[in-house]
Amino acid sequence: MPPYSARGEEGRGKRHRAVIVGVAPYTGGRNDLPAVRHNLRLVAEALTAEGTGVLDPADLVLIPGEGEGEGKGKGESEGAGKTGAVDPLQVRAALRAARDEVDGLLIVYFAGHGIVRPDGSDLHLLFTSSRVTRDRQHPFVDTLSWRDDVMPELSKARADWVVAILDCCFAGNALQAFNPAVGQNFALLTAAEPGVEIPPGDPSAGTEFTVRLHRLLTRRAGAGQPATFTRLVTEIREAMAPLKAVDGHRWIPEERRHGDDVLLAVPGGGGSGALPAEGEREPRPTGEPVGAQGVVRRPSVVGRRWLRPGLLGLVHRVRRRASSSHQPVRRRAPSLHRPAPGSVPRGPRSRRARMTALGLLGAVVAAGVAVLMSGGCRAGRPGTARPPWNSGC
Repeated sequence: MPPYSARGEEGRGKRHRAVIVGVAPYTGGRNDLPAVRHNLRLVAEALTAEGTGVLDPADLVLIPGEGEGEGKGKGESEGAGKTGAVDPLQVRAALRAARDEVDGLLIVYFAGHGIVRPDGSDLHLLFTSSRVTRDRQHPFVDTLSWRDDVMPELSKARADWVVAILDCCFAGNALQAFNPAVGQNFALLTAAEPGVEIPPGDPSAGTEFTVRLHRLLTRRAGAGQPATFTRLVTEIREAMAPLKAVDGHRWIPEERRHGDDVLLAVPGGGGSGALPAEGEREPRPTGEPVGAQGVVRRPSVVGRRWLRPGLLGLVHRVRRRASSSHQPVRRRAPSLHRPAPGSVPRGPRSRRARMTALGLLGAVVAAGVAVLMSGGCRAGRPGTARPPWNSGC
């Protein structure tokens, strides 16, 4: 079955929405997250980019907005963009509205602080005024529980497809409470594995996860293949592999999916910086290590080790033979300068020797060139790259 597309026939005429939440300021003892301010713009651009976006700008709900009276989407409170403060009740109201109104594609994104109970259960999303108390039964105040608040709302959504993306510490712990309704199409992408805390990100650019997510979604122009959820999971894991989470922990985004697949970006009509299509990435010849500046250093041709001594020795022997033909013959010259019986004149013999030497040398050189051009084919050795002209080795 082809992946669901909000731009396709199955999504035409339906209501789509993305609820994009980014919490940067905190007043309850948590550090501010200035990088999250950029995440709102990055996610909005990724979902509405010309030629590749799956949504229209009117489909976005930004919490908070970009400024007073600017970028205000459905369900956004008046003046929320002034301070950037985010209230959990505001977010819950936006989720309920999306649950009831959206019948096409619903995307929910959250970036901010996340916290779990001591046993690692019950991920809570923290907002500007969130606090942690000593009450063991209810330790978190002004928060939203993924298990008790967010997931139940989304599991009741009328949407054809629900996609949730969490960019926060302990985001992977939401996987423990992934409970879609029977028959519901639902996909969850988390910035890291369960129990993993992530860095706050670059205050001038955005968080590491969202920056790469934006890059993967927007650079589909000319790629030839759309960004389905399953393909995006593979690509974001590859993009995050070189990085480390807090305490040097490996940084691996996680996912859960219930249903077939869904498009999060479509191939555009050209442009620079496009991702190569899957399976069409620039190949690196097997066994050819990359050196400084990315220059490929080709290994020495097999056979040079045995070719060089043998070739030099043969050339030396030919030279000695040729030079010996020029040595003077010490014998008494007969009268009238006639050659002695059984002797051979030196002139013709010297020419024949030189011609023989040149012929042998030419044959040796030709054989050496042929070996060099063959690329040192190593039949039967795994991992050896065979050049196109040597495919029959």
